[in-house]
Amino acid sequence: MKVRVLVVVFLLCSAIFSYAENTKIAQTGAAYLRTGFGSRPAALGEAYTGVSGDINSLFWNPAGISYLNEVQFAFGHNEFIQGLRYENIAVAFPFYDGGIGFAFTYMSFGDLERRDDTGVFNGNFKPYAFVGQLTYAKNIFKNFSLGINAKIPYERIDTDSKFGLAFDGGILLKLAIEGLSYGVSVNNIGPSFAGSKLPLIAKTGFGYTQGQFNFVLDLSVPRDIQPNLNFGCEYKLMQIFSLRGGYKYKFSGNDLGTISGITGGIGFELNKFNLDYSFKTYQDLGNSHIVSLIVKM
Repeated sequence: MKVRVLVVVFLLCSAIFSYAENTKIAQTGAAYLRTGFGSRPAALGEAYTGVSGDINSLFWNPAGISYLNEVQFAFGHNEFIQGLRYENIAVAFPFYDGGIGFAFTYMSFGDLERRDDTGVFNGNFKPYAFVGQLTYAKNIFKNFSLGINAKIPYERIDTDSKFGLAFDGGILLKLAIEGLSYGVSVNNIGPSFAGSKLPLIAKTGFGYTQGQFNFVLDLSVPRDIQPNLNFGCEYKLMQIFSLRGGYKYKFSGNDLGTISGITGGIGFELNKFNLDYSFKTYQDLGNSHIVSLIVKM
């Protein structure tokens, strides 16, 4: 059975990544759907496809919530570049040998100038978007799970507004080596939104836990940009403090310079509370600061 599962996973990965690479287009819409949430994943170079057991998996690989042991709530704030802000709230819980999750994300894009056809200034407006999400994951076999997200994005730009529909799918496999897991996910599958293709992303990755260390590695193939290799490491001290670092490497080179690929952060765990912070620089465009709180019940 394990051999069959591995063969199916291999064939599925080959088809997914071939499709993502061969259907590249110059530009996609709803770029905010490309952004996952959670300070811990962000600090680990956004390599989270092969990680299971916490609510952050809702945004990276939905199959990961099939290994939840308790109800988890998440609250996050991302102070992004150029005045952009992201807020999210989520809940996930075990459900019949699997898991269910709900999430809501709000994006504010700051103030923009409104001008008429002749270029005359006519006041400011505040574009924004939000995404509602429902997640279901199920353990199909021992150490093998599937997950799916259904997402409804909405955006409003001045007087124009639109709803859309998108899906994510993922698998997670716990391998024979203790502490090693492997995941595959495809994010943002769906029809065009606001006149543009969705930012489809195919990802595959590993997670490995050894004592106080966690190591993660992802290969990401977006529809509209060159592939990325993401990796990160986490060190836990006395099960209270976590130090994290990672890197996002674009195969075509990091446009904003080598340093722009560096990610980092810290975390504190006390009883049922996890408080996390991550940082990433975009050089001249500014910096990203993400703070998140996870409550376990």
